[in-house]
Amino acid sequence: MCHETEPYCGAYRLDQRIVASVCLHREPGGRTVVLSPCGVCRERLAVHGPKVLVAVADREDPAVVVWKLLRDVLPDYWMTAFPDETDPGWTV
Repeated sequence: MCHETEPYCGAYRLDQRIVASVCLHREPGGRTVVLSPCGVCRERLAVHGPKVLVAVADREDPAVVVWKLLRDVLPDYWMTAFPDETDPGWTV
């Protein structure tokens, strides 16, 4: 289970939307790198809409954050097959 699970659950309990997500990993030497959201986290974030900002690692330096819209890192979201049941932002 991902560490992000509790913030997602907390947002649900508090009836709050998630607007951004970042996952960091500290290496034994102290360097911190950015981890892009895994598939499970992308699914959890997707219910908050396609405009959620997610942090991904810069391709040249994984310690540098690059912010992207969730729809850009999840271009083929499966719920687009059900346009009447999903955020309209996914189908534009």
